[in-house]
Amino acid sequence: MLRIDIREMEWRLEELLSQVALEGAEWIITRDGIPVARLMPYYRRAGLHTDEIRMTETQANAPRESSRRAGLHEGAIQTTPDFDEPLPDSFWVGDG
Repeated sequence: MLRIDIREMEWRLEELLSQVALEGAEWIITRDGIPVARLMPYYRRAGLHTDEIRMTETQANAPRESSRRAGLHEGAIQTTPDFDEPLPDSFWVGDG
């Protein structure tokens, strides 16, 4: 695996991302010589191949039909008139 210091990575990020995405390169990101993170292809971590990634991204961007409907349980939840009032001290200290 290739290594790069985080300060140098800031200037070469676009280049590194291209290497990772197109060539499958993996980079260990270091700070003062100590490894702190790994930059690697998304598909390898997820166990996907490139074609599956394209399909997954397409599905993720597709509009979804919601299974939720507003108003189905109208009246099921009620709040008391003092809902937004401060709680008593006994609540916070555990008395009574």
